[in-house]
Amino acid sequence: MGNSKSKACIPRIEMGSKTGVINIANIGLTEKSSIWACEELTKAKNKIKVFDISNNDIRVLPHIISTFSIMKSLNMNQSNISNAFDISNLRCLVSLEMCGNNISNLSGYLFPTSLKKLKLTNNLLTELNNNFQNLTNLTDLNLSSNKLMSLVGIGCLVSLVELQLDDNKISVIPPEIGQLKKLKTISIERNVLLEFKKNIEDSVLEYQSLPSELFVDTSLVSISLVGNSNLSKKGVMRLEGISVFLDRRKQSKDRNLNGGALDDFTLFGLE
Repeated sequence: MGNSKSKACIPRIEMGSKTGVINIANIGLTEKSSIWACEELTKAKNKIKVFDISNNDIRVLPHIISTFSIMKSLNMNQSNISNAFDISNLRCLVSLEMCGNNISNLSGYLFPTSLKKLKLTNNLLTELNNNFQNLTNLTDLNLSSNKLMSLVGIGCLVSLVELQLDDNKISVIPPEIGQLKKLKTISIERNVLLEFKKNIEDSVLEYQSLPSELFVDTSLVSISLVGNSNLSKKGVMRLEGISVFLDRRKQSKDRNLNGGALDDFTLFGLE
């Protein structure tokens, strides 16, 4: 009888000495489920490398998860996460997915500096905050399908290579984007980007909503602007710094980029 209880405690477990994988997705878990205190999970905590609790109803992250000392990947997609948590001590964690939750503000969420990949799509974020300051090893960030209006604070992600911002409400990219020297790919599809915007201090002057720093100071070779109705090919082609970007793209050795590695005006995805 004790045996059957043990098996029911961690259903669909795929833990093995070689794999280190536990998948308890889509089984109706909450933060109060007895599974978090069960002996099997406690014994396994120093062996878990991949942990998947997606498609559950876990509003508050159970404390035991912050003790998985060698965990490399954590999937909490569609788990109704809404309360902030601290997993900054998980120094082996390189991939974190929290898509399709109820996260409206990142204040209080503490992430480890080891993170390289972070997916926060389909949440309720309107802005970034200081919680990204320590993510200096992050190379891949996906913030698509939120309600982002501001990217202030993005400049601290100095190792970022790929940035996805599709389906937000962004009208202006801040000049601090130029601090992302390694950035190669950015997708800003279906936002509300403008070609130029009036200066707040002087209504006559205008400044670029896609700043020259994006084209000149980064390593950008791929940009998608599909679905921004206020942008046009002609308008983008007259932005300061665009020629630097086109030259870099032309010289790129990566022939697998969307649109090829040529000086192709359709590469923006604009009419």
